[in-house]
Amino acid sequence: MVILQDHIRYTRSALLDLIQNIEDVEQQVTVVRPDSIDHSKLIRTLHSCNAALIKLERRHRFETRLASALQECVAVYKVPGAGAQLTTGPIHIAGEAHVVFTSQGGMGKPQDSRLIHSEAFKELDSEISFLARLSRNIEYDLSVSPRRIENQFTAVSIIYT
Repeated sequence: MVILQDHIRYTRSALLDLIQNIEDVEQQVTVVRPDSIDHSKLIRTLHSCNAALIKLERRHRFETRLASALQECVAVYKVPGAGAQLTTGPIHIAGEAHVVFTSQGGMGKPQDSRLIHSEAFKELDSEISFLARLSRNIEYDLSVSPRRIENQFTAVSIIYT
């Protein structure tokens, strides 16, 4: 889950930087006098934006798959008779305590339901769902960014032809 959190944090930050770069180019193309614009700098910026977008799309695809995998893992334990108990233990990643699942007991034993009714499990399930939604929130910006970059390439070429 920590990996997913870090990826989401990085992707959101990098996407905001990308959007700002695209907006800077849009601002220069629409407001600044054409003879005062550095054409080659705009083209380099747009190429950099395009390369960054490709990396972000790859990261986002990984995030989405990781979130789905985590949700599937949690869903397995929601099935009656999953045979697992919740243990919080001494595992520390980046200074934080984490929930550890261990498979104990057999299928269908009465203690199986303790896992899904525990507060720690509910919090874990809620956090994973939240992270999955947070990751999906950037999909719109990722989907329109290629058009915005392409539009600016077109605008820059029209201005300088």
